Amino acid sequence: MVCDAASLSDEAAGVRPTAVIDAIVGAFVAPALALLGPYGRYVVLGTSAGADVQLNWQAVYRSHLRALGYSGMILSSDDRRRSLQPVLLALADGRIRISVTRILPPAGGRDPRLRV
Repeated sequence: MVCDAASLSDEAAGVRPTAVIDAIVGAFVAPALALLGPYGRYVVLGTSAGADVQLNWQAVYRSHLRALGYSGMILSSDDRRRSLQPVLLALADGRIRISVTRILPPAGGRDPRLRV
């Protein structure tokens, strides 16, 4: 999904993901957490929009959500390879599929961005 934090709730109307993978954080956290269904997982890969966030913990524990961080910076090359191999195999044999719903041009107009 490609949008700003203020539009996230509207853009994702009717979507109830079981996981959110977030490389932005900042103002995106609250609306992204609100989208998750019960027992959902919120995975943080980066903090490009800011590391400090205000969070409603009640929304997290009442829906039994899990927050996970990415530890790639502390993994060895062998650990990273072992972790990626089954994912890449699943992608190659079709057990994982990526659905592209729209291709959006960036503000500069050059290469398109995928909307997944």
